[in-house]
Amino acid sequence: MAVFVHLTSSAEERRVRRAGLRAGGHGQDGARGVYCFPVLPSYALTHQWLRELARFGTRGAPVAVAVRLDDAQPVLVGHYRDRARSAQATLPASEAVRCVAALGLGL
Repeated sequence: MAVFVHLTSSAEERRVRRAGLRAGGHGQDGARGVYCFPVLPSYALTHQWLRELARFGTRGAPVAVAVRLDDAQPVLVGHYRDRARSAQATLPASEAVRCVAALGLGL
């Protein structure tokens, strides 16, 4: 099982505990989902994107939600700022973890 982390605000914590995560809004090409990042051996690499999200402000302190996905579960991989479909790829979750880990600090 591949483990990912989703960051949300503490204002959403109660709802997430009660109902779980759900895809919000409509993504490109009708795709919907939840932004997550794979849990890597390096804590700093896993949570570095928290700094990026904090720049936009949140409702309350950030809360991390651990998500386990079957290794074969297809996920969309790409930089969260690069929304062009050509810059993203659909991979199995386990392969997505390897792909992101190989990028290291270049995220």
